[in-house]
Amino acid sequence: MTPRAPAPVRKGLITIRPARLQDAEAMSAIRIASITALCAPDHDNDADTIADWIANKDGAAFRSMLARDAILLVAERDGRVVGLGGARGARVTLNYVDPDCRFAGVSTALLAALEAAIAAQGFASAGLDSTATALRFYAGRGWRQTGLGSRLAGYPMVKLL
Repeated sequence: MTPRAPAPVRKGLITIRPARLQDAEAMSAIRIASITALCAPDHDNDADTIADWIANKDGAAFRSMLARDAILLVAERDGRVVGLGGARGARVTLNYVDPDCRFAGVSTALLAALEAAIAAQGFASAGLDSTATALRFYAGRGWRQTGLGSRLAGYPMVKLL
């Protein structure tokens, strides 16, 4: 079954909508900026670790994802892409925000839309692997850690939908 992306949802000043091919470069830039600026607890600002983490995060990677059956969403504010989220099956695979928009509800809106899309596919629960940076964010939204995890592999989490 091919998952259907949800229709655009307005969240205050944030609009969540399905990603389009023309969003690929903006999505790449946000993911790289988010990893570089916001994920210091995961990479300790080590240049080699950051370089490894962002090596395959270019626009081509997002165009490839869009060609597959994954759900990819973007968050827009004032017509500008400020966040991106993704899911495949019952797994949240992406949730990144422009560092300038952190703590503005972008990731929360994306996560809610991803959870709704996963539930609409008939799944009763969802999983993800959190970064160290995002553990408190997810816990604050009803996710619980299901294993020890690590900075390299991520921290497994689950939520009943």
